[in-house]
Amino acid sequence: MSFIWLLTVEQIPAKLADVIVSNVNNKWVFLLAINGVLLMIGGVMDIVTAIIVISPMLMETLNRYGIDHVHYGIIMIVNIECGFLTPPFGLNLFVSMAIMKRSLVDIGRAVLPFILIFIVCLLVITYVPRLSLILPELFLRKYP
Repeated sequence: MSFIWLLTVEQIPAKLADVIVSNVNNKWVFLLAINGVLLMIGGVMDIVTAIIVISPMLMETLNRYGIDHVHYGIIMIVNIECGFLTPPFGLNLFVSMAIMKRSLVDIGRAVLPFILIFIVCLLVITYVPRLSLILPELFLRKYP
């Protein structure tokens, strides 16, 4: 909470949004860049910490690009989950090592096809926002 308060007082999200919007003209390029950053963050940080630290900083930028917050939330969760599987720091790799009693190299090699499938699905989720938003829209239509 202190970090979020500091971000608000110093107007870091607005300044960050100004820098990003002035350098990246297309929201799709922005989403691709965010995917790359979140994949790296997912390898070293847990989901809750990433959401608390990164989301407040990007809200203003998302608003300026007109990106739905639900869509961004789904992109963020899928990215970080994929990061959990990426060598060498993915948390789920270490859990698998302990359970299977295998080396990190063996587990990393076995998980590579799944990472590729994960990334393809992530790109589909990112660039076809309708997939992420259809259920919330149906729910809001039924229960306004």
